[in-house]
Amino acid sequence: MSVRTITAQTGPGGVSELKFRASDSTVVWTPSLPNQQGVAYIYELSMENSSVIGSSRVFNNKLPLLGLEEGKSYILDIWEECNGLWESEPSRLGFEGVNSTFEIDVRP
Repeated sequence: MSVRTITAQTGPGGVSELKFRASDSTVVWTPSLPNQQGVAYIYELSMENSSVIGSSRVFNNKLPLLGLEEGKSYILDIWEECNGLWESEPSRLGFEGVNSTFEIDVRP
């Protein structure tokens, strides 16, 4: 019997350290392979127990989510893509929206 070595690409591994920064209403994460070329992400944003209210494809690991309703619960699913292969299971984050409106109080 002969033995051969086969090199295979298993695809992306998914994102980690998925966090919502309330200070600027931005979701950030760590890619499975930092500094990897040709990586994109697709996300779906929904309110808890509701249908998808937003989705798109992004090419960096920061996602600003402006206009969230304060106190409402949201679910964000993110899939990582590398060289045309999508991670089969999304990374999921649940968080509460905050009022991210910036106001300046000017007094004479």
